Amino acid sequence: MANDTFTGDDYHSQFDANTYLKDYYSNPEGNPEEAGLLPFWLQSLHQIFTKDGLSGDRLIDVGSGPCIHHLVSACTKFNEIICCEYVEDNRNAIKRWLNNDKGAFDWNPIIKYVCNLEGHSNIEDRQRRLRSTIKDVFPCDVNKTNPIEPNEFPPFDCLLTCLTIEAACLTEDQWKQAVKNIATFLKPGGTIIQICEPVKFYSVGDKKFAGANVDEKFIELALTEAGFVDVKSRIEKRTVNANNLQGIEYEFSAVLTATKQ
Repeated sequence: MANDTFTGDDYHSQFDANTYLKDYYSNPEGNPEEAGLLPFWLQSLHQIFTKDGLSGDRLIDVGSGPCIHHLVSACTKFNEIICCEYVEDNRNAIKRWLNNDKGAFDWNPIIKYVCNLEGHSNIEDRQRRLRSTIKDVFPCDVNKTNPIEPNEFPPFDCLLTCLTIEAACLTEDQWKQAVKNIATFLKPGGTIIQICEPVKFYSVGDKKFAGANVDEKFIELALTEAGFVDVKSRIEKRTVNANNLQGIEYEFSAVLTATKQ
């Protein structure tokens, strides 16, 4: 099985949340094969929320994985965050952290990193704020017209999606449709923040998962075709020599923002 590449429904049985978190988020530097990417994402979100001041009442996080790192800055600018995630094991990992359960992943090093970016060390205050702001964790599938069916929500002010579309979609057509699907969560004038790392594959332990390997122009095009304007992007190129990559294959990462018409 270690030679197989998994996709789609395989995530329910093959993706291990604890292994993923240990491999990619044990410290603020992230996975060595992604050198610089986790700091790039955290610094970009700090810029968007803390420095640029993006704020509102309600934010939806689409494709959370088992993660909350990308919400550490956002939680100070919104009153309500709803997390949505495809894999039950990942949803449970978030819930364990929210409930402060024994065995929950330790996000303190990354929360400390974000607090340091903001010029303070109030880690416990930020933990409380994040736990109180995340109101619920729902199942979702970005390849469905209503990704959270049978649930429905009033439109949100902000949509954040991190490393989701490239894992859920294998073709450019699927990617475009998924962006259109999640765009329905936003009210007109709302903001999407999309963190992308197009990959040929990435590994969780000894298991490989396929991804959509697209370029920067295509990511922007998909947003435009989904009805977004004022698309802005930050790009971080791979710095690790390709010959040294074993657990993941990628060329760049992007953090994009855009406004729904």
